[in-house]
Amino acid sequence: MHTFALVMALAIGQQSPAKSSGQELLDALHARMREVKAVQFDLALKPKGEKLPAGANPPSMTYILGRDGLSRVRIGGTSGADRESITTPNGMLMLNSKAKQYSTQKFDKPQPSSRMIIPGFEGLVAGTPVPKALGEAKKTTFYGQEALAVAFAASEHSGGGQQTLYVAPGGTHPLGVSIARGDQTMEAVFQNLKINPDIAADTFALTPPAGWTKQESQSGDLEASLLKVGTAAPAFTAKTATGQGTSLQALTKGKKGTLVNFWFYG
Repeated sequence: MHTFALVMALAIGQQSPAKSSGQELLDALHARMREVKAVQFDLALKPKGEKLPAGANPPSMTYILGRDGLSRVRIGGTSGADRESITTPNGMLMLNSKAKQYSTQKFDKPQPSSRMIIPGFEGLVAGTPVPKALGEAKKTTFYGQEALAVAFAASEHSGGGQQTLYVAPGGTHPLGVSIARGDQTMEAVFQNLKINPDIAADTFALTPPAGWTKQESQSGDLEASLLKVGTAAPAFTAKTATGQGTSLQALTKGKKGTLVNFWFYG
């Protein structure tokens, strides 16, 4: 009797702790994405809480994600975009439809499919673990949609650190992700999401369109034009992700150092 009681006590003590509602939500979303062949959505990147304007939401990109590292990204969303990039584990194809030019890059060895993971879609990549929830799922709204929010530990491939994923009730699909960087929080909003859309057989093909010209690499000229380490940065003005103007002087005012991250949209 004492032996039986001891065995039962040990078995109970070895039971795994109950999962949080946040982890259950991430598990359900991951399982859902494992059943999906492809997704398509528009991505709008906005400062947290800023309203999405009607129509196009620049800077915006249209993503088509296939299984295990296949992606096709159209820069500029659905209105007037003229640049696309197609990525596979074996290489990349960049297209400029306005100039009818293309450039290619062949990887020396197949790249891991996990190198570019968008939070919420990890299940599309075989072998990718479910993100670790950092608490319970909380009811909220995300740009006018009912959502469940869960903080999670992001992988290094999706930016690292702590992020917050917004998921449709029931874990059917992600709505967006909140990414904190320093004193600013940006939100990636997934719009017009389609699960298993009808896509052409050559969507992820690395074959350039017939009649287009290859854009020659200008890396040598670029290297020669780069500023040497220690050289004072020249003054400049530029637009932020929200379309507002800024300058190097404004960014560095009262600060010892500033990291400037340039995003190229063509």
